[in-house]
Amino acid sequence: MTFYFFINPYGWSVSNTSNQSVLYVTSLNVSQYLSPVIGDVIFPNSSANYLVVQFDPAWFYNYSSVTGGSVPGSTGPWNAWVVNEKSVKHGTVRSISFAPSPSPNLGPPWSGWDGVGTWSPYPWIPGPGDYVLVCVTYSPRTNSLYGFAEDLNYPWLVSSFSVSLSGYFRSPPSGTYAFGAGAGTGYTYAADWSIVYVWEGS
Repeated sequence: MTFYFFINPYGWSVSNTSNQSVLYVTSLNVSQYLSPVIGDVIFPNSSANYLVVQFDPAWFYNYSSVTGGSVPGSTGPWNAWVVNEKSVKHGTVRSISFAPSPSPNLGPPWSGWDGVGTWSPYPWIPGPGDYVLVCVTYSPRTNSLYGFAEDLNYPWLVSSFSVSLSGYFRSPPSGTYAFGAGAGTGYTYAADWSIVYVWEGS
């Protein structure tokens, strides 16, 4: 599951005619290494910096250091990035980069907060047909991101994370922004996510 905050659409708009043709860059075509566990994530074109958070339980599969995996510094199933996008060559090319870089918890060559957060009471992954509640919140007061996930079929299985964006992202001014939620299919493991319900509040 992927969540997007504070997108200023560039070259597209939130409308019935544009919603199916959002201009974006895919994580498979960027120059930075975003995370050892990510799947394929799209990054919509934006005229200002924005936030992306991913809940990816594939960290369970022998990647996270808490499951005996080979990625020291990883503790949970969450990824988060500050996406920096700008025009270069007189506006003819869009340049995209990701912060923080290097990753505060994994170090180089990775970017962003990768494999952060916790599982409780132990590392878990949703089973086939499970419904998972995933909530992500941005706090302008603390300039931080918070996330919580719960397997509703087994409600004792939960996960959470928090990261401070200080030094990487400023609270945006009041205005109109695009927010989003997405689901995808993993290409190195068996997964087929679908979105059942989305709620946005303040």
